Amino acid sequence: LTLSVAAALALAASFSPALAAARAASLNLPALEIAAPRCEDVREPVGLRRTAPRFSWALAGAEPATRPAAAEVRVGREGRPLWTRRTPDLFACVYDGPALAPGVPYAWQARLVNADGSPATDWCAPQRFVLGLRSATDWEGAQWVGEAPRNVQWTDFDYQVKFRLVKDAFGLYFRAQSADRGYMWQLNTVVGPEPLLRPHVFLGKDGFRGLPPVGLNRFFPQGLDWTKDHVLAVKTRGPRIETWLDGVKVDAREDATFASGTVGVRTSHGEEALVSEVSVKAPDGTSLLFDRFQGHVLPAFHKPSLKGDALHLTGNGFLHPGILPKNAPRVRRTFALKDKPVRHAYASVCGLGLYELWLNGRKADPSRVLAPGWTDPGRAALFDTYDVTALLKPGAANTVGCWLAAGYSDDFARYAWHWLKTKRAIVHLAVTYADGTRDVVVSDGSWEVSQGSEVTRASIYNGETIESARIDAN
Repeated sequence: LTLSVAAALALAASFSPALAAARAASLNLPALEIAAPRCEDVREPVGLRRTAPRFSWALAGAEPATRPAAAEVRVGREGRPLWTRRTPDLFACVYDGPALAPGVPYAWQARLVNADGSPATDWCAPQRFVLGLRSATDWEGAQWVGEAPRNVQWTDFDYQVKFRLVKDAFGLYFRAQSADRGYMWQLNTVVGPEPLLRPHVFLGKDGFRGLPPVGLNRFFPQGLDWTKDHVLAVKTRGPRIETWLDGVKVDAREDATFASGTVGVRTSHGEEALVSEVSVKAPDGTSLLFDRFQGHVLPAFHKPSLKGDALHLTGNGFLHPGILPKNAPRVRRTFALKDKPVRHAYASVCGLGLYELWLNGRKADPSRVLAPGWTDPGRAALFDTYDVTALLKPGAANTVGCWLAAGYSDDFARYAWHWLKTKRAIVHLAVTYADGTRDVVVSDGSWEVSQGSEVTRASIYNGETIESARIDAN
């Protein structure tokens, strides 16, 4: 076995610190030093969630003849010491000092020391970290701003549902404003001696009004096999409402209580049905809605209960909320800064479905895409914090804004988390001047909301459609 001098020294050094020093000298290695300092595994993070951050580092350079005995870590704020800790762990330490304030830059350093307290390394260069906002109070009155809700208001249409009645009854909503306001046409097999079409007018807090029912035996003298699929359809033209079952017109009447609204399906307590297809067409045949409850995307109803490739109704109901628009609106505000140096400025932002933060015509972080991180927004939504100091213009007008997109919307996989509401953002921008004073800009009702932009459609699956003629240079 033949070893190079360097390899032989390396092997010997594994048994002897003195030989390690000899190896270092022979290879001209630099002195031992702290390398790759990290806070929460990130270099100089902004917007930490943990209130007791964890510091870690690596070692580089020559191994000393005597093994260091401990590491020292210190934290300060604006040049003033705040906390120091000595630990036998040579590579990590957890902060356990006084409570740290959100939105304030702190600096930390680490070094190794010998048993006698003498330094084994120099202090590493100061490393910054900033805690994120933690409570509603920290947001200082920031409000969600964005698109206004858009309700489905179909007037004249052909609504058709393929279903199988499992138990007792099944109903259709149409021209509905909500689950308790609109028309509800029910097929019922238990309240009379024959199957009935039972029309209802739901009136909200005023209850409902039942319209004259229609017996179905005269249209189907051979009977109806409820173990098989059937098609129930409603055609609306002004006040006239026609009802069809399996291609047979079973009712025509006029009622002007509701002129427009959405559609849906329903069962009440103890009832059960399976819906395998929903279709809505305009009078000219244009498709307004179509869903077979198959594949990855389900446009008809949000978070449906499925059984195979069918909507499973067991004492519940669904209203079609409308296909969410895939435009890319902007929300923004122009504000003035005082004419004095800015020490630091941090912007905390959440935008749903997805967002980009812009300041004075520049994206706050060009490397950040598909923000915020993906979660179930019904339980929690994440926000990001940016250092935007370099993007501000002291003593001048500044504009901050968010560019929004639908994100993981109703055209995303049915097996995933979704954002199924209007696009919106919340922003908190805190500017601290060199003299210690501060200005705060938060999203509120004064912000401008632009419904459109040159991105006329943005979709996770289907990319973006951009109309360059709509680009606003400002």
